[in-house]
Amino acid sequence: MNAEQFLSEYFKEFHMVAEPPDIYSQLDSLRNSMLDVKKKGGKVILAGNGASASIASHFALDFTKQGKVRAITFNDASLITAYGND
Repeated sequence: MNAEQFLSEYFKEFHMVAEPPDIYSQLDSLRNSMLDVKKKGGKVILAGNGASASIASHFALDFTKQGKVRAITFNDASLITAYGND
């Protein structure tokens, strides 16, 4: 397989993972869920491991600041140790 064939296959597979056929319906479902949480005065709880912990923190901030939906993460070291102590 030459470089052009390899890259062509790579980007075809990447596109399927990065943008699956039902991504728009999934995003719409997530949006509706978040609007429901907001309407009910609920809270979104996010968690992550490693680098995903940073992404979860960023999402929580965006949901809270931009979307006006209360959100927290379970990857804050203080929260984890306090929970473990209690």
